[in-house]
Amino acid sequence: LPWLIAGYGSGEIGTYVFAWKQAGPVYFSQVFPGSQLFPSGFWSGAGIIGADNAGVSSFNWVRATGSLSGSWRCMGQQGGSTSQSGTLFMRIA
Repeated sequence: LPWLIAGYGSGEIGTYVFAWKQAGPVYFSQVFPGSQLFPSGFWSGAGIIGADNAGVSSFNWVRATGSLSGSWRCMGQQGGSTSQSGTLFMRIA
């Protein structure tokens, strides 16, 4: 569907970003200033040995050091207050 996104640069109004917010919870349709959001991603590793030598899965967040600009609407949900969480946001202004 490249014709749907042609003409949009990253971070422009109408674009989406997977972002991390330091303090939760964050609920669907809430609006936040970009200064509180950081572009993020995650990686997962399976079969890592835990403290009890049982196989566990890991799920780790990584985030950019610079925050976003503009206003962003939450398009998902992040229910915890942990620093290891994020969700999808859409730029509205």
